[in-house]
Amino acid sequence: MEDNRLQAYINLIQQLLNCPSGEELELLQTNSVLVDAEFLEVMEKVASQVENQGALGAAIFLRKLAQQIREVLVEATQMYRLDGGKRSEAYLKLIETLLFSPSGTEAEILRNHQHLIDGAFVLMISQIAGIFAEIGENQAVLFLRSIAAPLAKVVSNSGSDESFAEYLDFLADALRVTSESKVDAQVVYPLLKANLDKLDLRLAEVLAKWASETLPKVKPEIALSIAGDIVNFSTLIQQFTLGSRVNNLEIAIKGYEAGLSVFSQQNTPQQWAATQNNLGNAYTDRILGDKAANLESAIKCYQAALKVYQRKSFPEQWAGTLNNLGNAHVDRLLGNRANNLEIAIQCYQAILEIYQRGIYPEEWARTQNNLGNTFQIRIRGYRTQNLETAITHYKLALQVYQRSFSPKQWARAQNNLGNAYCSRILGDKALNLENAIKCYQAALEVRIRDKAPQEWARTQNNLGSAYIERVLGNRAENIEAAIACFEAALEVRTRENTPFDWAMTQNHLGNAKRFRIQGNKAENIEAAIACYYEALEVYKQDTAPEQWAMLQNNLGTAYLNRILEDKAENIEISIKYYKAALEVFEKDTYPQRWVTTLKNLATAYLNRIHGDRQENLRLATECFKAAKQKF
Repeated sequence: MEDNRLQAYINLIQQLLNCPSGEELELLQTNSVLVDAEFLEVMEKVASQVENQGALGAAIFLRKLAQQIREVLVEATQMYRLDGGKRSEAYLKLIETLLFSPSGTEAEILRNHQHLIDGAFVLMISQIAGIFAEIGENQAVLFLRSIAAPLAKVVSNSGSDESFAEYLDFLADALRVTSESKVDAQVVYPLLKANLDKLDLRLAEVLAKWASETLPKVKPEIALSIAGDIVNFSTLIQQFTLGSRVNNLEIAIKGYEAGLSVFSQQNTPQQWAATQNNLGNAYTDRILGDKAANLESAIKCYQAALKVYQRKSFPEQWAGTLNNLGNAHVDRLLGNRANNLEIAIQCYQAILEIYQRGIYPEEWARTQNNLGNTFQIRIRGYRTQNLETAITHYKLALQVYQRSFSPKQWARAQNNLGNAYCSRILGDKALNLENAIKCYQAALEVRIRDKAPQEWARTQNNLGSAYIERVLGNRAENIEAAIACFEAALEVRTRENTPFDWAMTQNHLGNAKRFRIQGNKAENIEAAIACYYEALEVYKQDTAPEQWAMLQNNLGTAYLNRILEDKAENIEISIKYYKAALEVFEKDTYPQRWVTTLKNLATAYLNRIHGDRQENLRLATECFKAAKQKF
């Protein structure tokens, strides 16, 4: 091979690597005299060199492009051998026809000769264009290239592995941009925004498949570099707000798992621990899969990270991961609920030894907020005192969270303080509810639907709950206000994207419909029952036992008060639902709800039509006595 031609090959390869995406074919057509078997050999050597240097995206690009060129060359050669050159003569005749045909008739001519349009024909056009370029016929060159470019795209898109290749190309671009920008979201996110159609479960599959096939085969130092790029990309896409939240999380999970196939606790402890923590966050937020299993996976990841993140060696990372572990235990569905909450409290209290107000004010305030959340739902201890402790923690957080400096955190603490006031036992109930409503309304001054839709919906849901309980004002108007809040929240909360939140609001809307004064009472109760059944499509006994039992209790009350259908049968259904609720609401685990449900069951027995009257009275009396003793 002559040195001049070798340099020409290298120059063309460099141009292909640097040209904008989509212009490669045009560049090859312009340099068609260089496109031959030797050019392909040089491309492979360059691909191997850049791969050894860690530029795997460039290597993938060159090899894929070389394969496409190789297929066209083979096809052209085979066609020529099969027809003794007659097909090539047909190509030349078609090109001649196109060159001398009236302007505007090219599309019709091509449609009439579809049997000739293939990769070899596109290559022939490029070769003819090259000849015209050498003799200075620039107008003919432009004309032929304007025809070849769209035909090349059609031909190249006809492959059976088109989908995988397209996703792989995008993945290579995403990893390259992530690496070159040093994980700059302002650089990477425009690329993601321009390719929202590829941010789906297919990309997650392609990432996992490519990583599993590639990472074990390359040199260890290259594998580490690639794994780092994958994990960094996963972090960015996990935080990406556009596209499908479901898909973004799945892509992130596959990326973190790919990284952990390279990182290890022994050889790369800090990268391994950081990735474990990030994977835990992704599993905590995951929408697909079983919620309980996802949280167990998250807990395992956090516990793994804490094997490296020791308090003395990595105090900040230790505290951050312990915070995440506490959050996961608050949400945990498996295990003893009371124990899970105590573990969460222990985690939060421990990290306050690191997150001191004077040194880490934001983290200190966040932990105070988390402690408030946990004490608000705490099972152990006295309910009255737990709620007062929660209120104290929220007020401490608000000493740091000021609306002017940290509006989002301020709004979150206001929302949570509103929740505590709604549940408060001490003090005047009417005043507590008015304080709650003020807190929610304050939060909504910051939580605007267009800018923070999920947070806005959460506070709308909570405000609706406060209006249901409200003592002051007109009762009928309060309930209508509650319904408006819940229906507004459901405009954002959908079963597909936020199933658990959607189910929660459906349950609350059911309560509001059941309490409704305006409208037809019978229709209101039917609407309530429909809402509860909707929520049960998400809340299952094995995955969300507390919420499932709450719905069973609510359905029991709705059927007990039902006007339509047979009253005796409605009461039997009511008893069935109350008993189902008591399978979860046991006196030691959920004492307050156990008492409430037991009283409801007693009321159902008192009103029962079926069965022996004396037996029903006996069952009702037993329920009341048990509830009174516990209370």
